[in-house]
Amino acid sequence: MADKFKPSSSDLPDLSEYDALAEPDWEEVRSLADEQGWEWNDDEGAYVNDDGDVIPLSDILELTYDELERIQGEISTAVEQLENDEDVTTWEQTLAELTAATAALFFLLGIGARGNVIDSHAEHVRDRLTTQFEYLRQFSNSILDGELTIDGIRARANLYPQDAQLQYSEAQDFIHSTEEWPFYFNILGGCSHCTQCPEETAKGIVERGSLTPIGARLCLWNCCCMFQYHKTQSGDTNAYRASKQCFGWVGKSKLTLPVTVPVT
Repeated sequence: MADKFKPSSSDLPDLSEYDALAEPDWEEVRSLADEQGWEWNDDEGAYVNDDGDVIPLSDILELTYDELERIQGEISTAVEQLENDEDVTTWEQTLAELTAATAALFFLLGIGARGNVIDSHAEHVRDRLTTQFEYLRQFSNSILDGELTIDGIRARANLYPQDAQLQYSEAQDFIHSTEEWPFYFNILGGCSHCTQCPEETAKGIVERGSLTPIGARLCLWNCCCMFQYHKTQSGDTNAYRASKQCFGWVGKSKLTLPVTVPVT
C-alpha cells in the first residue's frame, strides 16, 4: 500500500478570495464553438457550420473529451508540483482556477453564444463554483492532515473537471426552453455506464422532467450521456432498443476516468 502524503503546513486563504473566480467575465471566456467555426442556431436548437449544416452531437462530444484530456494533463502537472513543493496553498489556488475555467468553458459551449448568458445563468455558475470551492477546501484540509496518497489526490482532483463539464448539459437545458422544446431523450454515451443510464435511454422520447438529470445518476460526474431536445414526440420513442445509439463520448475512452466518489 502506498504511503500517505504528508506535506508541509500551509496557511490557506480565506475562501472569499475565490469569489472573483466564481464570476467569470463571459466576454473573456474561451469559446470552443468559435474556435471550430460553429454558430448557434436558435431554430435548430443546435450548432451549425458555415453551410448551415447541423453539427453532429458526436463532434461536440469529441471536442468536449479532447478538452477534458487537456485539463486532466494540467491537473497531473499540478499534482506533481504539489508532490515536489508540498505547497498546498498554491495547489488549492491552481485547482480552483482550473475548476472555474472549466465550468465557464463548458457552460458557454452549452448555452450557444455569449449573448445567451443572462443574470440567472451567471448566478447558477457562481453558486455551483462556490460550492465546489467549499469542497475543495475540505480536500485541501485532508491533504494537510496526511489522509491521502498522491494517487488518491490525483484521482480525487480529476473529479473536479468531470463535474465542471456537466455545466454543458445544464446550459443546454437552459437554452432549450420547455415551451419550445417540451420533449427530450437520453443519448447513451460510449463509456462504461451505471445501470441507470441505459434504463433512462430505453424510455425513448419523453416529456421534459421525466428523466433523471445527467450527473444525478448512479455514475454521478462520470456520466457520459447527453440529452437531445425535441419540439414534438414524433419518431422512434424507443431509440435505445431500436438503434443502440451509443455515440456519446465518441464511443471511445480517451481518458482514464477515476473511480467515482463524491467531490468533497
